[in-house]
Amino acid sequence: MKKWKSISKKEVFYKYGRGIEEVIYLMPDGREEKYYLNKEVEGAFVFAITKDNMVVLVKQFRPGPNDFTLEVPVGAVDKGEKPIDTAKRELLEETGYDYGSIESLGEVYRSMYGSAKNHLFLARDCQKVCAQNLDKNEEIEVVLKSIDEFRKYLIKNPYANIIGYRALDYLGLL
Repeated sequence: MKKWKSISKKEVFYKYGRGIEEVIYLMPDGREEKYYLNKEVEGAFVFAITKDNMVVLVKQFRPGPNDFTLEVPVGAVDKGEKPIDTAKRELLEETGYDYGSIESLGEVYRSMYGSAKNHLFLARDCQKVCAQNLDKNEEIEVVLKSIDEFRKYLIKNPYANIIGYRALDYLGLL
């Protein structure tokens, strides 16, 4: 097998850190084929646990599913910013919680039809230190769940994210 060669790229649409890019590839058999790829900024996801082993989650409205979701704090990695700095900033801004320690759990591609990566972090010994500092389009409610409640949530919820599984596995709690 050979890696496909990209012949051209063209931005079709971009707003709020998300867009579509048209890419034409030269296929192994000589044909040209158009693909429409997700063009997104990278994200930093934070699985945060308090000193008494409660998982810090955020409840907010999401336009894609047109519903409220319960998820870990996450934010876009700004240009020139390190993903771990994004994770620290977003945890504090979205929840008002700070961490005792924070470590990387690796990264995963957001989609197989895009190049953005999600950077995954585990924050331990978190505690509430200030009020939320939300962006203009954010309305977030902080929700705490025990590890057992969170495991049950992961099994039954369509909005569950890989960070939950990865963090619980890393902690030996799956």
